[in-house]
Amino acid sequence: MSDILQKTFKAILGPEDGVGWSAPTSASPHSLSQSLAASLKQLTLLPRSREQEVCRKQIDHCVSILSRPDTTPGAATECIVRGVFIQLMGQDASRLQIHAVKLAQAPTLLQRKLGYLACSVLLPPDSEFRLLLTNCIMRELATNSIPCVLTGLVAACNLICDSSILSLLVEKVMKLLSSKSHLVRTKALITLDRFCQISPSLWLEVESSVIGRLSDDDPSVVSTAIQILAKYLSCNPERGLLILDPVLHVQKQ
Repeated sequence: MSDILQKTFKAILGPEDGVGWSAPTSASPHSLSQSLAASLKQLTLLPRSREQEVCRKQIDHCVSILSRPDTTPGAATECIVRGVFIQLMGQDASRLQIHAVKLAQAPTLLQRKLGYLACSVLLPPDSEFRLLLTNCIMRELATNSIPCVLTGLVAACNLICDSSILSLLVEKVMKLLSSKSHLVRTKALITLDRFCQISPSLWLEVESSVIGRLSDDDPSVVSTAIQILAKYLSCNPERGLLILDPVLHVQKQ
């Protein structure tokens, strides 16, 4: 692994014990601990008749560890990874839902990313726990850290399903369209697209902001804006005048 990649992993992991496993190397290509990797592999080899019982015991063990006040972040995140794997196997890991929500509020970014990922897998669309995550996402969007903002936008796309709370997020996401980072601007457009899928009536509110990104200096932002406009923009003379100047700007680039 290159020095710069090693430094990146070190910066993400921080001074704590991180997520419980090391950064991948040429000698160890995956980042799971040996015990966790072996345990997950054993689950895939179980006969169907024993799978449910063994997975239930694994979840019981994870709940026991996560309920202890002295559980380390590394042990907690390994339990969440185990729970996500079991859920993806088709078994019930719903008892870990609240612990996934707690992990999404962890102090380190890498732990929060895992928490958001686990929530997207473990929480059903109508879960009340998704409402608890709204404040977490809003905090991510309000930071000055580009990785945190991007994490919040991805989490919003994957976890926000209730149209009644979109009004809390739409304004914050629209402000990010003027971010200095083209990555943030692109992801903000994608997030607005997702919100409009949930509540089509939002398009009238965000339309002018999306059209404004046709004049963006970055081609990836312009391309994303064009794709969104092709999906939602209605064909009438008034709308045509709105996009005339931005389209001419694109042609000049």
